Amino acid sequence: MQIMKRRTALAALGAAVSTLFAGTALAQQTVTLRLHQFLPPQAAIPAKAIIPWAKKVEAESGGRIKVQLFHAMQMGGTPPQLFDQARDGVA
Repeated sequence: MQIMKRRTALAALGAAVSTLFAGTALAQQTVTLRLHQFLPPQAAIPAKAIIPWAKKVEAESGGRIKVQLFHAMQMGGTPPQLFDQARDGVA
């Protein structure tokens, strides 16, 4: 019976340690968000909202979150297709 308690305790300790290291690995992982929109970068909304927001996300995440911007339908398609591109994982 004591062997089972020891094995259970070691298994629990192993699970706790592996969870600790898994969290560290996830915290160091870089994530890239792709933002595809139909306006040129010099238009008011991208210039005053989207671009500053992307820079703030990167700065406040310590560089762990990157925002890749695609202006003026650079990834192709038409404005009504933007939702489908996001749903399909293109943008």
